[in-house]
Amino acid sequence: MRYVLVWPALSKTHALICLQSAELASTYAALILADDNVDITAEKITALTTAAGVEVEPIWATLLAKALQVR
Repeated sequence: MRYVLVWPALSKTHALICLQSAELASTYAALILADDNVDITAEKITALTTAAGVEVEPIWATLLAKALQVR
């Protein structure tokens, strides 16, 4: 996704909204997986967020999955 930035103030706001949407979508994906007693992996988080139409950077899905691993 590429953007043409016209006003710097709007670009910061837009970036914050996109980040919050990605974080929220990743969290919901992890909750869906946990509710279904499915292993939480980066691939599954990415699949759910992609199906929902939310673009999440792969590193964030990986970090969330590693943070939620049961040891």
